[in-house]
Amino acid sequence: DSTSSFIFENCVFDLSSNCSIDTGAIEFRGNVVITGDGYSFILGGYSHTIASNSNVCVDSGVSFCVTPTRSDGTFLNFSDDTSLLTLCDATLNIYQDIQSDISGNNVILEGDCSINAVYYGDTYNPLSAITSGNIEFENAVIDVKENLNLSNMSLRLK
Repeated sequence: DSTSSFIFENCVFDLSSNCSIDTGAIEFRGNVVITGDGYSFILGGYSHTIASNSNVCVDSGVSFCVTPTRSDGTFLNFSDDTSLLTLCDATLNIYQDIQSDISGNNVILEGDCSINAVYYGDTYNPLSAITSGNIEFENAVIDVKENLNLSNMSLRLK
């Protein structure tokens, strides 16, 4: 239910198929690696946190799909400047109608990364990215190490 919570702490989350967490909240602590080339980690729910001194690394070939279930408040909170989301040759798919905040973030893109605004329809498989989406990073640090491909979205850094 929506009150459930998970803590991922100093672990490797090795996907052997697509994984969807569509309710509740996750707190990421320490070094968390999401791996599984060719699979998607679909994060719905609400009020997720990357704790201080923590790094969530989305590994090569993984699609990290952001699909908030609420439109008010904060979907993903970075506790402070030591809270990191690192994409390493990975894809970030953001639901095109996202209205929740991603606040105080530090995003590092390493290698060949893509950020896409997508429409999920009734399933968690991206159906289309033909309608432009928007995402805003406030007080963001985005470190692009190599190629960054933006697909059909506007990105505002503030």
